[in-house]
Amino acid sequence: MSIKGIFVEDVMLQLSFSFDQEQLQMIRKALISNLGRYDLKEIMAEDYALATVDEFNDRLLKRFLVKKSLSGISNSSIKQYAFYTRRFLIEIDKKATEITTEEIEYYLISYKARNGISNTSLTNMICGINNFFQFLVDEEIIARNPIAKLPKIKKDTIPEPIFSKKQEESLYLACDNLRDRAILEFFFATGCRVQEVCNVKISDIDLKTNAISIIGKGNKLRTVYTNEKALLHVERYLEEREEVSEYLFVTRIKPVRNLSPDAIQTMMKKVGEKAQVEGVHPHRFRATFCTRLIDRGISLHVVQKLMGHNSIETTMRYYRGTGNLKSEYDKFSA
Repeated sequence: MSIKGIFVEDVMLQLSFSFDQEQLQMIRKALISNLGRYDLKEIMAEDYALATVDEFNDRLLKRFLVKKSLSGISNSSIKQYAFYTRRFLIEIDKKATEITTEEIEYYLISYKARNGISNTSLTNMICGINNFFQFLVDEEIIARNPIAKLPKIKKDTIPEPIFSKKQEESLYLACDNLRDRAILEFFFATGCRVQEVCNVKISDIDLKTNAISIIGKGNKLRTVYTNEKALLHVERYLEEREEVSEYLFVTRIKPVRNLSPDAIQTMMKKVGEKAQVEGVHPHRFRATFCTRLIDRGISLHVVQKLMGHNSIETTMRYYRGTGNLKSEYDKFSA
């Protein structure tokens, strides 16, 4: 991409939240038409040359994140990209355009050794950093993606077990308030993703049918169902709640807003420690939900729909039981 092209894209990205698409197209045409009279190469080259490492990388990272937000991916994914990439750039302390494959490999090895993270977590980190460098390639800021030559990381092969009924009851007993109990009941009953739970509004729940409208990945709408027990605890929480909000699960401090994924995960960790149950996190609730339904004889196809998966194969990866899924899978893959 030319210097003028980069300039136009920078301006468009900054204006994208303030103007509609028709207005943005008019601004783009005006910029392209008038920039023909000017030579921006020397000005922008000098600007980037004088920038410190942090300033230089921060500009590229902001452009990357805005571009990602415009592509329609979830806010949680954007936050994850930002978290991993920003920390990586700070620790490497070089301009992103000068970072080598060897430096990335050394960073990943040392980070894993220092923090004792799993290969799955390491893969998530690489995904975020890889997306950043691929953005630089696509924008013609660098010639090749330095991560492309890294060897593939083997994912952890031992799946985490589902919650036992005893562990489930221990978690309930460890809750200090009605809200946290209602949240755990909701996760066990619906198998929703954490971001989906954060976004649920009171109006999304049909009390007559126990149906809940969920906006999942890619803004896809689906219906899930809760049981009477979970609904009872949700109603008890709402009766006690003083905070005014359209969202189902909210903060207890002002300004009142819907709970974030981080807040829910922090709560789960504290409850797990109190209950002496290890590995309490949203993903494990989904695996428990999936396994229990399939073990009760619910069709794999139905479970796929309830969990919001695009493929049966994804649903099968959540199953932690001992049943024979092969025959069930063959029904839908023939």
